[in-house]
This record gives sequence, C-alpha cells and structure tokens, in this order.
Amino acid sequence: MPPGTLTRKSILTFLGLAMSCAALTTLFLSMRAVMEIGGACGSGGAVVYRRACPEGTGGLMMFSIFGGLIFLGVYAFSTYALNLVAFAWPALFISLGYNFFDYGINPPNDDGAVVGWLICGVLFFLMGGVPLAFAIWALANRKDSKLARAVTTKSLDASRLRQPLRRGTVKPRRSGGVATTTATATTDAPPGTHSWSVIDALERLSAMHERGELDDGEYEAAKDQVLADEEQS
Repeated sequence: MPPGTLTRKSILTFLGLAMSCAALTTLFLSMRAVMEIGGACGSGGAVVYRRACPEGTGGLMMFSIFGGLIFLGVYAFSTYALNLVAFAWPALFISLGYNFFDYGINPPNDDGAVVGWLICGVLFFLMGGVPLAFAIWALANRKDSKLARAVTTKSLDASRLRQPLRRGTVKPRRSGGVATTTATATTDAPPGTHSWSVIDALERLSAMHERGELDDGEYEAAKDQVLADEEQS
C-alpha cells in the first residue's frame, strides 16, 4: 500500500472508530440522565410536559445516533485490517440493556425493582448477546480459514516446495509497484538452498501480511509451515 494511502486510511480508521465509540458513550450517558428522572420527559413546543428533559439530552441523543452511524461508515470503508463493524450492534444493545438492568434494580425513586425496565434489559441483552456470539464465531472462523488458505493454497503445495532451486537468467518483474525477480531454470542449486517456489511462497505470504489479510500470528505460523515443509524435503 502506498505510504500516502496507508496514512490516510490509518487516520480515517482511527477517527471513525474513536468517534463511533464517543457517540455510543454519549447515547449511553444521555439515556442514564433521562432514566435518572423517571425514564420519560419532554421539552419544546407549546406543550407543557410534567418532566422537562435534562438540558441538552435531546440534541446529544440525535448526534449520537446519526453521528455514530456516519462515523461507523467512515471506519467500515477505511479500515484495512481487522474490521470490528459486526460488534457495533452488540455494543449498542448490551450497553443500553445494562442501563435498564441498573435502573430496574435500583430505580431513582427507591420504590423497588421496576419490572418493565428489567424486561427491557433482558430483551436488549438478547438482541445484543446473540449477534455478539455469532460475531465472535465468525471472527474465529475467518482467522482459521485465512490461515488454512495461506498454508494450503496452490502456491504452497508440497510438490512445488520440493522443487530444487534452479539457477539461470534472472529477469526483473514488477508486482504491486515493487520490483521482484524470476529465474529461468538451467541447473540445480547446491543442497540446502531454498527453492524458488519457497521464495515465491514467502513473498506471497509477505504480500498478504502487508495487505492485512494475515495478522502477525497467522503470518508467522504460515511462514514456519513453509520452511518446515522445505526442511523435510
């Protein structure tokens, strides 16, 4: 990835994720401010409400909802590594569900548990917890499948890894703006030297690592597997 693109994506990824978290925190605290006065309020217009909303909560809630969606979109389209968008829904409902449980058990008027809020808390936890379990499962399977593809892909096939190094004419080629080399087979290399197929495999793994398709642990595991297969051959 060109340095300029990497810098831009890094800034937008950080900004999008940070502001999404700020929006969720704002909504969480605004909800608590409303629940602190009984859970219902109103303000503005010609109607006189029994309970006025805490100052600024209306605007803060609007910002947190729409601003959070906007910044979550910025993060989703900018991130080049691990994408955490699937965790936004669980984070929203589990955090708000916590508020329902907290104030349902300890209401502001100390009149005992509020069953309605507790029921809302259970529903919100289910709405957030079930998707969270699926998101964790999908993330774990995604990491496993990426590692399996890196190790078992055709370019890392054991039969190719056992090909001896062939020395000959080295021709430059370009891949992703970086000059690399290929060799025309002529003669066998001395024993113990890595084959060109192994070098090609390591270059492919390195490229996948730089593009964010493999994290550090996956990259090291796949690289060790390639070298171990070559040693055995």
